[in-house]
Amino acid sequence: MFIMKKVYLSIVIPAYNESKNIMKNILEVDRWVKNNNKYLYEIIVINDGSTDDTKSILNKTKSSIKTLKVVHHEANFGRGKAIRTGFEHVLGKYIVCLDADLSYAPKHISLLLQPLINNTADITLASAHHPKGRMINVPLGRRMLSKFGNKLLALGFDKKIFTSTCSVRGFKRKVVENLELMSSDKDLHLEVIQKAQLLGYKIQEIPSILNWRDKKRRAPEKNLKANNPKASKLKNTILSHLVFNYVSNPGILLILPIILLSLTSITGLSLLISDVIFKLQNTNDTIIATIRSTLI
Repeated sequence: MFIMKKVYLSIVIPAYNESKNIMKNILEVDRWVKNNNKYLYEIIVINDGSTDDTKSILNKTKSSIKTLKVVHHEANFGRGKAIRTGFEHVLGKYIVCLDADLSYAPKHISLLLQPLINNTADITLASAHHPKGRMINVPLGRRMLSKFGNKLLALGFDKKIFTSTCSVRGFKRKVVENLELMSSDKDLHLEVIQKAQLLGYKIQEIPSILNWRDKKRRAPEKNLKANNPKASKLKNTILSHLVFNYVSNPGILLILPIILLSLTSITGLSLLISDVIFKLQNTNDTIIATIRSTLI
């Protein structure tokens, strides 16, 4: 087996309060790359100011995985800043960004990498909203909100993009160095696409599978209830993405009121559907419990 002398692939993983699964997931990534990649590689995890045990767990994991680099932020700056920090430390010719929860399985690494190697793309995007992509264990309300939000965001791009909000992506390192990125939060995802299009880089979407592994994360009532902070954060993220996108494309600002009204309507509908599903599940559980107690 031929091994390059220089690092060929850098895998960047931003992490915030991931103590529950971070060690297991890094080991899974390392094992997968080791078994499916013939070149030298590195895994760079950026701990973005976690307040749980993520920092100590990463330091412990680093001693057992030779390919692992760990960078700690002393405060939580946001996913965009964490990814940019990762870019500053990469040595590889190619870069793949993954989520710390591995909602996109490690097999996506090769899917994102191949078009870069073949020179058919400069940037690759994991796309669950692609016609050939799919979602598993994602609540219906969240799925609808994400799909609708991405459709709105697509209006601001020169080329049709099905999924612009996902951070799981592949890059040629020289492209990253030329983009001069500035965003610190999730707006970085849009900044990458817009600047890449302006500079004429080739962007390719890869049909992907988004699978929420965490059972607690799937629960509709914990993610989409109107008074839940996560629901507000999701809506604020989409709104900030819209502002970022349409300020960069002023000609579309004329339809912004319609877009915001539509976003409000779809958000409300998504919350309603999720709440109904949750209540039906609770009712079913209550009936089953009653039957069991009667039989006992």
